Amino acid sequence: MNFYELKTDRRSNSEWNCFLSNEENQKYNIIESLEAGSKLQLSNGELLTMNLRNSLKDDGTRKEIPFEADLINWFDDISLNTYKTFAASVIIISSKFKEFLSKFTLPNHSYYNLRIINAENESNTTNYFMLHIHGNISDFTDFSKCEYTYTKWENDSFIKLEKGSFNSLEQFQIAEKEAFENDKTQIKISSRVLTGNFDIVWGFTNCLRVNEQVDWQLKNMELKGIKTKIFKDYHIINKSDYSI
Repeated sequence: MNFYELKTDRRSNSEWNCFLSNEENQKYNIIESLEAGSKLQLSNGELLTMNLRNSLKDDGTRKEIPFEADLINWFDDISLNTYKTFAASVIIISSKFKEFLSKFTLPNHSYYNLRIINAENESNTTNYFMLHIHGNISDFTDFSKCEYTYTKWENDSFIKLEKGSFNSLEQFQIAEKEAFENDKTQIKISSRVLTGNFDIVWGFTNCLRVNEQVDWQLKNMELKGIKTKIFKDYHIINKSDYSI
């Protein structure tokens, strides 16, 4: 079964983006906790505050309406003293999109209530959530069942394909480093076998990966500003789909 990357559709959803102030980040230790794969320590129902800003000047060229999209990108701007996470699987979604995702199987995750304030006119909404998938995909990878492709760094020429070469992330990382240092050989995971069964898995900030079932149902939903494309970096195989 194929997996797809789920992101904002920049053709129709590129103007309005969310920003997190350094003050809010430090108040809850947000970025550090997210990148560690840990759950944020919030009181029940407590809201995180983010600001909504438009990337275009208000000169008549804007086309998009604030708070209309069901998926909003989290951006950063040092000049505004705003920051974002890069290593965590986090997306900002509407309550409608949250209801849709709740039908599917995810790894351990949390939804954090947001208050998003339009920085231009102070209008605000609490109709959005931050979805955070805890941990990372390596924590749920069975390295003894994965397939590994060996290639030359200089021209990416194929050397060999191996299955079950390593028993842990640590073994894989050591071999990966040694192969490159010895003769510039790259080792990459070409098929990643998971230790569980999930419809939605880890991606990165502003992106998740979803299986064919999610992708198909998503196309029948009236959700705005979202697109998917097939994930090609490697095959993702759930535990129940693995065969020797």
